Amino acid sequence: MLRKDKICIMQKTLGEYYMKRGIILILILLSFLSLNCQDQRGLIIFGLANELKNENWKDANIGFGLQAIVSEAFSETGKFINLEEKSEIKEQIKKITQQIWENKTSVNFQEEGKKISPEIEFFAYGRVFYYGTPQTKASFGVFHSETTETIIKVEIVLQNRKTQKKVKAKGTGVAKTTANSVVFTVREDVVVFDETTVGKATQEAVSKAVKKIMKKYRKIK
Repeated sequence: MLRKDKICIMQKTLGEYYMKRGIILILILLSFLSLNCQDQRGLIIFGLANELKNENWKDANIGFGLQAIVSEAFSETGKFINLEEKSEIKEQIKKITQQIWENKTSVNFQEEGKKISPEIEFFAYGRVFYYGTPQTKASFGVFHSETTETIIKVEIVLQNRKTQKKVKAKGTGVAKTTANSVVFTVREDVVVFDETTVGKATQEAVSKAVKKIMKKYRKIK
């Protein structure tokens, strides 16, 4: 009978021990998540300027698509809250994104950031400055294949609105295809970037540029 009592006491003690450990681990996790959320900064993506002399790139929808790709890349870092998704900000940003893409007039990012929202701590902008499609041919007996390599180069700038300090980085994206393909797929006035080699190369270029920026992010934080 005494042995059974001891076993029960041990089981109860072990149960309480593991319960306490579980609670402590949960509290640590919640604390970590809370710190992470507190560290997120308000960010606006203004868009990219089109520096290409290519008719296929003139559509404003491409500029909107690129802005969304840059927004997603920064969001994936976990360091920012993308404020341009707010309904009251969305339309204002859309006008600026189109203005930047079409390169018709210069944009004062600092002033625009102040006007749009006091929550903005950082803003990002940039340019697409290279698009090339070199071709390579290969022959195997009677079989011939032609590979088109799509190369996209972008530059992205991240700037602290209050200090005006900024970091910038370039990124190059490459995608290959053995078939002729359209430059962009447009569906319901939305450019679908993941369905063409150009789109995939653009996503890669943006991703690389943002990763480089995040390595220097502490300098302007």
